[in-house]
Amino acid sequence: MSMSMFNELYQSTSLDDEQFLSAMPLSILEDGIKKQFINPLDYRKTDYVQSFIQKYNFSLDNMTEDDENEVADLHDEFIQFMKELLHEELNLGLDGIEDMPEDDQHELIHFVYRFFITNMKKNFATLIINYIDRNRDEIEPTLVKTKDVIYRNFKPELDDEYYVLILSNLSNVISHILSASFDVDSFLDYVTGKNPVIETEFLKTNTDKFIITGNFVQPYIAMVDYDFRQSLENKVRKEILNKYPNRKKEFPMDEDESETETT
Repeated sequence: MSMSMFNELYQSTSLDDEQFLSAMPLSILEDGIKKQFINPLDYRKTDYVQSFIQKYNFSLDNMTEDDENEVADLHDEFIQFMKELLHEELNLGLDGIEDMPEDDQHELIHFVYRFFITNMKKNFATLIINYIDRNRDEIEPTLVKTKDVIYRNFKPELDDEYYVLILSNLSNVISHILSASFDVDSFLDYVTGKNPVIETEFLKTNTDKFIITGNFVQPYIAMVDYDFRQSLENKVRKEILNKYPNRKKEFPMDEDESETETT
């Protein structure tokens, strides 16, 4: 992918991107990214890597000769920061990133970052929906048939009791799926929906090429804390109900209802 197409896909964040790198300490961007790994549910919507890339490009276009060394040092520091953070948080390696052209470095860290942070809720919702759909024989015997409010509400409107029971046992189903054993290939397969997502395809291509290395699956699943699971449960429930568009009853929308379909 060319850098021009890359920049068209991801426009500026709320941060002021027409600004020299030296005008905003890198620590502000780096601290923001660290917070996203600690609490991705609340902070995932700000694209700090895109902000860095745009500030860097602005600096290149407007710097004097005296600024060259400082800008180059700030750039190398940020690339190293991202490499170390991804390894520390996700056991993920970026093989040979130091030797890549700058545009390729930016593309690599940005797509990886967006996959794990920006798309986190989409990834796990798609994982759960696909796992439910593909592993009925495994899941169905574990479902408890309790005629609770959820069961009574949806039984008349859903023509497959499997999905009624999934909704009634959704918290336990999600826990079961997140405790399953995934390798990198199977995980990436499960997070792939019907509509292609560019970050997911990028991860697949570059893990196959051994540019992205390491088994990131368990560290990534560990980032799904209690609050994230609650939000994820709402999203998965909505996705299941979307399979039945002729239902009469409406389910309350959540804050991410504007997001594209996950599967």
